[in-house]
Formats: sequence, structure tokens, C-alpha cells
Amino acid sequence: CFRMVPWGYVQKLWEEQKWHFGLLVVVALVCWLVDSVTGLAVGTMVALLVTGKETARGHAEISITAAENKRTWDGSPEMIAIDALAMDNVDLARKEKMDSDSESEDSSEESVVEAQLASAAKNHSHMAYAPEFEQFAGGRKGRFDRMVSETPGLFTNDEPLSPTVRGDRVFLYKFLGQVDFLAGDRHVDRFQAMLASGPKAVVIALQNVPWVDPDGMEALRDIVTMLDEKKVRVYLACPRPKVEASLEQEEWYQEKIAECQRVFPTEKSALIAAVGLSRDLENSGVPDAAMGL
Repeated sequence: CFRMVPWGYVQKLWEEQKWHFGLLVVVALVCWLVDSVTGLAVGTMVALLVTGKETARGHAEISITAAENKRTWDGSPEMIAIDALAMDNVDLARKEKMDSDSESEDSSEESVVEAQLASAAKNHSHMAYAPEFEQFAGGRKGRFDRMVSETPGLFTNDEPLSPTVRGDRVFLYKFLGQVDFLAGDRHVDRFQAMLASGPKAVVIALQNVPWVDPDGMEALRDIVTMLDEKKVRVYLACPRPKVEASLEQEEWYQEKIAECQRVFPTEKSALIAAVGLSRDLENSGVPDAAMGL
């Protein structure tokens, strides 16, 4: 039986994945001391728990429009990436308390934010400096501290991009994977943090979502309802047929999204609609195909 052991794979686990090597040893011992069925059951359950924990992190990509609504040649807005996992460190309760305390002061929250933006060292080409998300503060050290890009001019040509001002911001939230009971609340929390930064519209990209379970659908409902109550326009981009069929059965989707004609086949067309068609693009006669329409 020793000749059947994939020793090369075992060695690779030992060198690169110590935790998985330990799980392999435990499963092998249980199979040897108890029986193979019990060992395989233990290994399967532990692996599923680990996978569930990783899925519960709610993987996603978040971007925000660049200052002055800069456009590319085809009218697409230039975007700045934000670390989605870093947003999970935001203390929303403490943030809400700070916001409520600031209302009693003469200076508005927007002026404070603009002062922080002006004083920031913008040396990160594709990470928005967003002081509304507390974990991005320059003096705070943590697990997701910002790192200087090794290619600072790759996305910006001349100088790093800055995010648009409060009240004129458009976010792109791209789900990576299914929306289910494991990660639904995590996504809702991120949208709460985004809402605190003063967006005018949010584009939700669903092309990477293979399916949505009932709890995930409730999370989407909460997200859309929360944004709608704050007068933030919501656009959906490229939902898959299975997901779109599930959405069409929801009353909130028909009322707040479909009837308003805010479902688009591509991210580009949804972003252009959210930001607004620039006069230069209207006068240039760029064809609809270039805009992804």
C-alpha cells in the first residue's frame, strides 16, 4: 500500500501547506486506528468547515470613480480599486457615533473629509484614499496596511488618481462567488460603509455570481432597499440567467430595479449610465458597441 501513496504530493503539502499536511496526517491516523469511513468523514467535515470559513469572508472587488469623473477614450469612467477585505475592519457603530457627534459642530463632515483628502500623500496608484473607511487612516497599523504599488504608473500614466468628492461618487461592487447565508451579512456591512462615504450611485456586478440562496437574496434586498432609502441609485450589471430568473421573482427587484430600467448587460454600460454620459462622448459619436450597449 505504501507504493500507492503520492509521496510527491505529501512532500509538497509539508513544504507549502503545513495545515493541510496536518489534516492529512490526522485523517491517515483515524483511518488506521479506527476505520477508513470514519477517517474520510472527519477529513471531509473539517475541509468543508475550512471552505465555509473562507467563503464567509465574502470575496468581492470594489472600485470608486476617479476625481473629476475622468473618462477613457470609450467613455468608461476611470476607477480606483479599494481593498474589500480591509473594509471589514470598519467599526460601524463607532463610525456612526462619530458622525452623530460631528453633526453638532459648525464644520460639516464633507469639509473634514476634503481636508483629509487634501492632506493625504497620494502615492498609491490604484487604492483610493478614503478616510471615511477608518482602516485606511495613515497612522493606523493593522493586518491590511496599505502597501506601495511596485508599478505606480501602470494605471495612472502621470500621477496617482484621487476619488471623486462626496455626493458625486459612483461605486462598483463586483461579487466574486455565490451570494449565500455565509457571506450575506458581510456584503451588507460593506455597503453600509460605502453608503457612509456619500455615493450618488452604486453599480452591482453579478457576472461572477453562479447562484443566490434565499438568505443571499434577502441580503441583496436589504442592500438595494438601504441604498434606495438614502436616494442612492442602484444599477445591476450582467446577471447570469439563473440569477436573473431568481431576481425576477422578487417584488423589490421589479419595483426598484427592473421598472427603472437599471439592468445592463455589461459593467461598462452600467457605469456610464451611473456616472452620466459626458458631453464629449455625446459629441464624439462613439458607437453603442464601444460602450457595451
